[in-house]
Amino acid sequence: MDMDEDFGRALLAHIPQGKAITRPSARREANVAVLPLYGHVSQKPGLAARIGLGTSTEEFAAMFKRALSDPSVDRIVIDIDSHGGEMYGVEELSALIFASHSIKRIHAHTGAMMADVSYWIGSAAHEVSASPGAEVGSIGVVGMHIDESRSLAKQGIGVTLISAPKYKTEGNRFEPLGSEARAAMQHRVDQYHGMFVARVASNRGVSQSAVRERFGQGRLVGAEAAL
Repeated sequence: MDMDEDFGRALLAHIPQGKAITRPSARREANVAVLPLYGHVSQKPGLAARIGLGTSTEEFAAMFKRALSDPSVDRIVIDIDSHGGEMYGVEELSALIFASHSIKRIHAHTGAMMADVSYWIGSAAHEVSASPGAEVGSIGVVGMHIDESRSLAKQGIGVTLISAPKYKTEGNRFEPLGSEARAAMQHRVDQYHGMFVARVASNRGVSQSAVRERFGQGRLVGAEAAL
């Protein structure tokens, strides 16, 4: 089960049994296409996306392309309420939106939260706006290692991993994270963060140093501070 499935099942557990779930869909307001980007972002349409509690970047890209090719649509609004999610497919979607500037006017708006990868996506629009009580930003990347070795030892359980080559089991959860594995994980996090920063800088027409130093440094900020 992937992270999206875990997230979807966790949210589903809080929905009263028998309550109907309405999945958000694109809507039209005159000649404007309003595209929802809600909840947990993942590349594939996992459980969270299927039950209306998340967004698949693949499905959103298809919806966006339909709006682009629709001659009756003059403007696209990306309606965002998302804490973020997984980065897979996000750079490609952000690049697609940015490359479409010459086709139609694109506006990204949040009345609640545009955080993490949802900001990565939303920042590609011509304009980005937030309601006074909304929060945006969280430009950063998180990697995680879970060490279960002490818990297993208390249960009298020992795990032996047989693998090849050298780094195949690096960072496994059955032993503490070593310094070499930690450095490798940090390197990948830094690479992804660099990709995030570069895309936001390009999307918003500012320097990468400006994004790193003045765009919250990983924090969420309110609408006024974001402006």
